[in-house]
Amino acid sequence: MSYLNKVISLVIFLSTPSFLMASSGNKGLTKILELVEAQSNALQSAKQSHNASKQAYDSTGYYPDPMVKFNYFVSPIETRNGPQRSNLMVSQVIPWPSSLQADEDVAAKMIIVKAEQVEVLRLELIFNVKSMIYKYIEINEKIETKKKMIITLNNLSQVVLGRLKLGSANQAELSRISIEVAKLTQAIKKLETRKVSIQGKLKSLTGGASVDHLLPTSFDPAWGKLSGFNPSGINLKEHPYIKLFSAKVGASGAEIERKKSRRLPKIQASASWFQIDEPNSEMMGLDAGKDAWALGASISVPIWSSKYDSSEYSAVSKQKAAQLDLKQKELDLQYEIDNSYEEYLSTSEISGIFANDILPQANQALKADRESYSQGAAPFERIITSYIRVIKFEDQLIENQVKQAVLKASLERLVGRNL
Repeated sequence: MSYLNKVISLVIFLSTPSFLMASSGNKGLTKILELVEAQSNALQSAKQSHNASKQAYDSTGYYPDPMVKFNYFVSPIETRNGPQRSNLMVSQVIPWPSSLQADEDVAAKMIIVKAEQVEVLRLELIFNVKSMIYKYIEINEKIETKKKMIITLNNLSQVVLGRLKLGSANQAELSRISIEVAKLTQAIKKLETRKVSIQGKLKSLTGGASVDHLLPTSFDPAWGKLSGFNPSGINLKEHPYIKLFSAKVGASGAEIERKKSRRLPKIQASASWFQIDEPNSEMMGLDAGKDAWALGASISVPIWSSKYDSSEYSAVSKQKAAQLDLKQKELDLQYEIDNSYEEYLSTSEISGIFANDILPQANQALKADRESYSQGAAPFERIITSYIRVIKFEDQLIENQVKQAVLKASLERLVGRNL
């Protein structure tokens, strides 16, 4: 019996939740997040789009480039001063000053939009990466728990074999152990597949860089701790989501003014030089044979307004849509913050119940079943069931702790800062 007591004591030892011990995974988590910010293709693309908007702004507010036009006539054109062989004209379009300003305002507003898009994407990436890392740790913890259970069951089978020889056990007990080991082995294979999937996804988020060596292997309860947070005290106006939608409203307003500026007159100034051949005898004059110069100016004003009306109405509708999107985003964001916080509190409470009540009681029940089994007063099925119950509660505890950490990460995304 002493050997049996040692084996079942090993069962109790192996059932202690290993994830309650914090690891040094914070450094790995931090390095992965730094790697994502530095090498994420999506984030780098957004930053390049932001840079492009800056360069586009630098090219606004200027007059169009002067145009040079050269004509050569195969058959000279007869003029008062003689046959005209060719001419050269330099012209400059001069937009209305407010039209140039409208283009500049639109470009300036787009810089703000692109900058906020970078920040929003960064928040989303950080949340996604944290969630996947926490899920990876959860899977890893479950795998380790099941491996320990397999070891324990294999050791327990040796005890059953010994008792089988003594006639105090039966073959069904060994069969039950084999079935449980097979089920655990299959579960481990499925979990390993999910781990590989998460590793591949993380690699894609880091621009192809492998982060397997940086992934934490154990859960740090500090990742799910949240204190001093008041959802009603959040200034939504400063959140990147809201600032992005506000920037879109501003950009749509600037676009309306640019559409209106298209109605304004345009002025064109030009200077022309004409090459004149020697005059014929039939075309004598005081300026015969002289090259001619001409200065000109023109103004163009649109006649039909329907096209401009349609363009302006479209821009106004887009601005109204952007304003409605902004209002709805504020409502959605506040709802998501309140809902996530309430869910966080509930999950945190459940984690505490599992850690402080359910799991200790399950371990106590397992200890009592062990003693009963060692004395031959409890059937084999009871101790197996008790151990499976402990493992199940361990899994539920890590699931709730990970969910708690994910909800905290979600709140950080929703408020736009670390908590």
